[in-house]
Amino acid sequence: MNHLRIYKQKYIIALLFLIAFLSISWLEPLNQMFTGYWKILISPSILLTDYLAVGGLAATLFNVLTTLLFNYILIKSLKLHFTGPILAVLMTIVGFSFFGKNVLNALPMYLGVYLYAKATKTEYKNHIIVLLLSTGISPIVSYITFGIGLELYIGLPLAIIFGALIGFILPASNTHALRFHQGYNLYSTGFSMGVIAMVGTAIMHGFGHKVKTNFIITYDYHWILFFGLLVLSLLFILISFIYDKKPWKNYPNLLKSPGRLVTDFYRDHGIGTTLLNIGIMGLLSLVLVLVMKIQISGPMTGAIFTVMGFAAFGKHPFNSIPVVLGGIIAY
Repeated sequence: MNHLRIYKQKYIIALLFLIAFLSISWLEPLNQMFTGYWKILISPSILLTDYLAVGGLAATLFNVLTTLLFNYILIKSLKLHFTGPILAVLMTIVGFSFFGKNVLNALPMYLGVYLYAKATKTEYKNHIIVLLLSTGISPIVSYITFGIGLELYIGLPLAIIFGALIGFILPASNTHALRFHQGYNLYSTGFSMGVIAMVGTAIMHGFGHKVKTNFIITYDYHWILFFGLLVLSLLFILISFIYDKKPWKNYPNLLKSPGRLVTDFYRDHGIGTTLLNIGIMGLLSLVLVLVMKIQISGPMTGAIFTVMGFAAFGKHPFNSIPVVLGGIIAY
């Protein structure tokens, strides 16, 4: 019976990805979508590069789908079960696939983490969280390959080496970062990548190349993205009732949690309550969008997905709203 349940789950996941692909392909002709996707893959992708502006809506959603599928297959191949942290990083990956992350520029980081596991004689799957989050700095691979004017036969190998080196040092760097902020920064790996990115920028400056930021943004899909995120948030809440008839029953206990790393809501409070929290955090993000009259772009979509993802890994309304209010006052 257990094997039958696993096979059914695999078929359902495959069916969901197929439905998603067919839905995306309906938005634009396939040749137009794949042309846009190719533009995304060869984009320098440095901040801020909104893939919606580079390749269009269908191509961006296809990039999200392929990136998610690749990482899902990787997780399953390592025989890992879903946890709060894994759910958080998967949703973060989905969000960042709207602006800067794709399958190609992520691979060198994955190679670097793999080499680190081999060098330290540890299991590759033990570094899965750092591995998946390492792609937050993956635009550097695209930038070296396509953005600094090098010939492809020089830029591509250089980018792979540079990306693999970052992936190699990131696990150790992340351990020290956790000690630095004592678990109060949920984006711990992001902190490490920020330091590494500054070093990388300094190296490029040392070779006479000044790194210039982009500002390629479009707000043309604001309402499509808004209603898409609204439906997704409500869907999380609906599914929470499928997993748990009373997901709100344990929610007060979740709200009492400080959320300090490592806090796994999935493990501590159950999948139903966790999904409820994800949906609520998504709705609160959209309320903020309306109140502040924010236009949703690719980067903004990525930010909302990150908020929703980390609602499985330490974030909830009680510890998030005060920080948001502080940001609004400063604004």
